[in-house]
Amino acid sequence: MLTHDIHVHTFLSRCGKPDAIPEDYIKKAKEQGIKVLGFSDHLWDSDVEGATPWYQSQNLEHLLKIKELLPKQIDGIKILIGCETEYCGNGKVAITKEHAKMLDYVLVPVTHFHWKGLVLPSHITSSKDMAKLMVDRFREAVQLGVATGIAHPFVPGGHTDRLEEILSYISNDEFEECFGLAAENNVSVEIQTQMHTRDDNGEYMDVYCRMFEIVKKAGCKVHIGSDAHSMSMFGITDNLRRFVADCQLTEDDILPLVRA
Repeated sequence: MLTHDIHVHTFLSRCGKPDAIPEDYIKKAKEQGIKVLGFSDHLWDSDVEGATPWYQSQNLEHLLKIKELLPKQIDGIKILIGCETEYCGNGKVAITKEHAKMLDYVLVPVTHFHWKGLVLPSHITSSKDMAKLMVDRFREAVQLGVATGIAHPFVPGGHTDRLEEILSYISNDEFEECFGLAAENNVSVEIQTQMHTRDDNGEYMDVYCRMFEIVKKAGCKVHIGSDAHSMSMFGITDNLRRFVADCQLTEDDILPLVRA
């Protein structure tokens, strides 16, 4: 199961570091036994209004540069070119359905709450309200018709200092509804190795193990995503292996796209 990573940013993302070079990722992927590698640079489609200055240069034309440069297979590794787009609520996603079809996959985040005003409404401040917003946005995003997978689900960006408090307001029944809806729409959820499997002590967080046990029960598929913005963030960790084993996730639970 741990032979893919489809949430990897390159230097083409404005948050990508200078060492985030596809060739170096591919070399490290081979060393780690990764068979499917997906590049997911940030994208705000120029055909969709509302891009912030940060997003404006990261359009489809910009992203497709990497697709032109890389073959579909290198050294036995399957190369996928996708994107991490943006979801702002009320049905507004930053990629058109037509352009989504030009990519191998589309990751849709619903919790970039550090984007105040753009993603997080200014009136949402309490942990309880953030929890409700994450649930509502998840339900909406899996029904947009563009998402292959949901990036870092239920990770409240910019507010991880109170992550467990926020997630305490989401019941198992709500998780079951969300992941059942994702399964119905063939949308996977991401095991985000930079957050779902880490706490201050370097161990995975029990709340996410609870969540992914429900993911499995609901029949929802999963994918692995390091959300790497540099080489130091990329790779399969022992902590991730323990997390996957303890959640009893197997190859049958992974998104078919990422099977080698």
